[in-house]
Amino acid sequence: MICFTTTFKKWLGFAFDLGGVCHRDESQEKTLFEEKGLDVCQKFVKQIVVVESHGGGHCMCCGDPTFEFYDEADENVAMIAFHHGRSIRWYKGNWPCDMLLTPESAKFLVQRLADNGVTGPLNELMRGERQRQALRRRQIIYGGIIPRDIHEAVNNSQSDDDLKNVFENKFNAPAKKFMLYFGLYGCNVDSWNIIAGMDEFLEEECLCKPKANDITAALERIVKLEKGEPMASFRWFITNGIARWIFEERAHKDFDTSTMAYDMFLEISMVGLQSPRAYNRTRTLNQLREIGSDYSKKVLLLCLPKFPTPNTLEESDKTEPGGMVRFSGGDMDLLKMKKDRVSYEMETLVCFSLARLKVMDALPLIESAMKEATGEDVSLLEKSLEILKEPTKAQSE
Repeated sequence: MICFTTTFKKWLGFAFDLGGVCHRDESQEKTLFEEKGLDVCQKFVKQIVVVESHGGGHCMCCGDPTFEFYDEADENVAMIAFHHGRSIRWYKGNWPCDMLLTPESAKFLVQRLADNGVTGPLNELMRGERQRQALRRRQIIYGGIIPRDIHEAVNNSQSDDDLKNVFENKFNAPAKKFMLYFGLYGCNVDSWNIIAGMDEFLEEECLCKPKANDITAALERIVKLEKGEPMASFRWFITNGIARWIFEERAHKDFDTSTMAYDMFLEISMVGLQSPRAYNRTRTLNQLREIGSDYSKKVLLLCLPKFPTPNTLEESDKTEPGGMVRFSGGDMDLLKMKKDRVSYEMETLVCFSLARLKVMDALPLIESAMKEATGEDVSLLEKSLEILKEPTKAQSE
């Protein structure tokens, strides 16, 4: 560990400034608070302790706030940016990278800031801990889904290939193997575009363009799951994983969803449409329109006149794990008519989707929705009616 007091002996004061140490706009910077005196300064820097073994990274942000240190001539001698309540960047200092603070040092700094009215870093530190707890909960669920007799082999895997081989050797039957994969992929109530835990491995090694017959076998096996079977208690996880695969990964591009039973397609669709996460609901709606099959149209019609009630999030599930967030190019296609980030009612978006799919049975439902609509929803419903009443190419000929 390294403490700054081993390097600097004559810092006489320090200030906490809004902003970081890169892409600076000094006109927008302000001093949050400052303290002076050799003893005060040395006591403070003694608490800044980092873990050398955790160095090497470089956060993409500039940090906020920045600790500025001054000498007896009031000249700035050091600038240290605080990142996410847990790491620091010494601007033009002796380190080529960001350094992780010890837990005790991080807690000291965020509390010192909070005591002076600067609560952002403390909130970030607490949020980071909640994210880690969320990931730990997911890992516990992994342990419940993965058969106990291969836990040791899974834990000893040194690579993705090793891990995949463990699963392949355990399950000769494709149906059981893919139920496991989908169960692991859907074992949470998080937004589908957050990639954490085993997600990347599952997407790239296990669920990347599987054989259609294997998926069909898994779907048929799910329908026949009986109470007491090992995977029966994980049925929701499995269907959530399939919904995530079809709607988020857009697996419907390669797998014909019309080959599954309609009841299974409906169950999977409702998992997405009733998700407690707004992203998942909107993504499902978007992809149902893109699929455009008879199944999709039937499901969309069931969403009117009242959109399915979303499931409620438990307090412990509200914070999602930290991880990579994926933004898909088609996410905003359905909402491209939005102005000034107006949030449409989900029923309005369903109407718009049905209109674009030319579902004439939706006409009275859209007309009925018009009577209750307000604000920007009115204009989108008017557009929906306009689209639906346009003659098709066949009719015009």
